[in-house]
Amino acid sequence: MSSAPLGGGQAPRAAVHPTTRTHHGDDVVDEYEWLRAKDDPAVIAHLEAENA
Repeated sequence: MSSAPLGGGQAPRAAVHPTTRTHHGDDVVDEYEWLRAKDDPAVIAHLEAENA
């Protein structure tokens, strides 16, 4: 079974926007935190591109 998307195109890559937060005294960098903002037009555009 192939892992290639239907239609043979490349899946879009999410942009990296590092966000640092402290959790139990450790700094944690989440490069994809921006994808949690479900009402953000950039997130919606990325998800629509993935679904296409």
